[in-house]
Amino acid sequence: MNNRPSNRDVFYLMPDEFTNYIYITTPRNSNKMAEIVAPPHVPFTMVPTDDDNRVVTSNKAQIHLTDKTIDDVLPLLNNQIPEWTEVVCGVKKTFVVWKLEFE
Repeated sequence: MNNRPSNRDVFYLMPDEFTNYIYITTPRNSNKMAEIVAPPHVPFTMVPTDDDNRVVTSNKAQIHLTDKTIDDVLPLLNNQIPEWTEVVCGVKKTFVVWKLEFE
């Protein structure tokens, strides 16, 4: 960290309707969690999972932890990444959900 952003892979979720936000999910105790909450800079790179995903660009964004559980956003995950549950296996419940809002 040392006030330097680093690249971290996270799962991101696009709501079905067009919005100015996306959800990001990552394990609660991961190193990336510490970097997300450490101000002031968090890098963000979007890699679409299929041809239907939209591109999000902004130089102003805010991120905050939501009270949603991973099960609340599981339909979005399954829609975008059908094998997600198989990939994370038994650690699914350790994931938290962030909301990244763009101006």
